[in-house]
Amino acid sequence: MSPKSFVNASLTLGVLFAAACATAKPEMSTAAPSPDPRIGLKAGWFDAGEAAWNLRLVSNTPPSEKFIDRAKPGDFGLINSDVAFSGQYAIQGNFSGYQVWDVADPAHPRLYTAYVCPGSQSDVSVFGHLMFVSGEAMNGRLDCGTQGVADTVSHERARGIRLYDITDIAHPKPITIVQTCRGSHTHTVVTDPRDPANIYIYVSGSAPVRSPNEMPGCSAAAPSADSNSALFRIEVIQVPLAAPEQAHIVSSPRIFTDLSAPATHGETLADSTLAAARAEAYYKANPGARPAGPPQRTGPTQCHDITVYPAIGLAGGACGGYGLLLDIRDPAHPKRIGAAADANFSYWHSATFNNDGSKVLF
Repeated sequence: MSPKSFVNASLTLGVLFAAACATAKPEMSTAAPSPDPRIGLKAGWFDAGEAAWNLRLVSNTPPSEKFIDRAKPGDFGLINSDVAFSGQYAIQGNFSGYQVWDVADPAHPRLYTAYVCPGSQSDVSVFGHLMFVSGEAMNGRLDCGTQGVADTVSHERARGIRLYDITDIAHPKPITIVQTCRGSHTHTVVTDPRDPANIYIYVSGSAPVRSPNEMPGCSAAAPSADSNSALFRIEVIQVPLAAPEQAHIVSSPRIFTDLSAPATHGETLADSTLAAARAEAYYKANPGARPAGPPQRTGPTQCHDITVYPAIGLAGGACGGYGLLLDIRDPAHPKRIGAAADANFSYWHSATFNNDGSKVLF
């Protein structure tokens, strides 16, 4: 799901008790509630049971009709991904597009506009008047049509980063789409203190590699068999601020090179069966990626999310089995300078630096 927030079908806004009221002294506790209020919560669609500790729910707003009409309970059509902010607006990514909420009054969010554009997972970021949206699913279309893409190879498919001009946030204008071989599950906007003319986007793609017949140069072979493999790398997109329509991939750094498979605990039969099924499905979708001989465990082939701290030239990559530390002083060419693995961790989801940059939390 999204790197910076995990949001369910509704727009949910909460505040710490400590900030809820400037005049009243809220009650806070460092001891966990007992009995645990989460036990026995009822299931539900928009009326599921809720429990909170040292938090107060301010509002819970259902999705717009455009999105409710597209999905039934359990469908991806109502799953939200990330939230970005521009002034008084919260832009909420969704597997079926995005919604813009006016949160000037956080207790009463108001839907400003909703835009259906399937493609998953619509991770969103904003820089000035520019908005960036991730897409990796096979049903994503250049025209944002809801009919999907039936063909396995199609030049109507959109997988990568969509750029919009949100000068008029009620009517975002498409600027361009930067296509990538694995699409974009998440992305991170990177600034360079020495380069005010450009921003950069680090793209983390985790979907299967698309056919070279759909996008020339895409390869699902192991790097040892094809030095241009789309595996074991991220994409860096350069966006000229004066001409964002010229956004393009400027490098594809192999930040996972030479990482061995991380240590893991012994798997249960269920775990190993599921892993084998996932591997078989992946190799069916990417025939050239199947290794010769017995199956071999490798290090991660992608990051889930990358958090950047441009002022100190560092980034933290939360990746499949590893947490990475990257040198981004040259933002167009990030380099791995450290890696950590832990047998108690399966998938590293996101990263956060402390204020002075001396620690990174995965």
